[in-house]
Amino acid sequence: MPGLKLDFVIKGAEQLNRKLDPKNLLGKPLKALFSRAAFIFERQAKEFSPVRTGRLRASIGGGAYTGGTYPKGHGIEVSKDAFPLWAKVGTNVQYASFVELSPHVPRPGGVGQTHFWSAAIEATKGKLDTIRDEVSKLIEEHWRGR
Repeated sequence: MPGLKLDFVIKGAEQLNRKLDPKNLLGKPLKALFSRAAFIFERQAKEFSPVRTGRLRASIGGGAYTGGTYPKGHGIEVSKDAFPLWAKVGTNVQYASFVELSPHVPRPGGVGQTHFWSAAIEATKGKLDTIRDEVSKLIEEHWRGR
């Protein structure tokens, strides 16, 4: 049958398409997840790090992350990909690995511990469920249009 044509429009298709946009639906919450986890790790590493002069502790993460950049090998960095899958927390103090891996570092009058990085990893792991729940809420809020 020549000339037979059917056109139809789905109402709300543009809104649905915006909600399903992967950058908004998952990208932003994943960035929040990795930023939050890195911030918590930074705080834990500072808490567990040994202190004699304070240089090592001050170098971890470079202070509060504001979305700027830090010198290479220093600070917090979150993947800039549409779907971030990693975050980095660093220090530019060269003796940090010695302190982490040494069985004993003399610290006259100092506080903290060796293996501070490992201790911070374990402490952060215990908080990942809370972070995951926060990110789930972000995804749900996006989906509901809040």
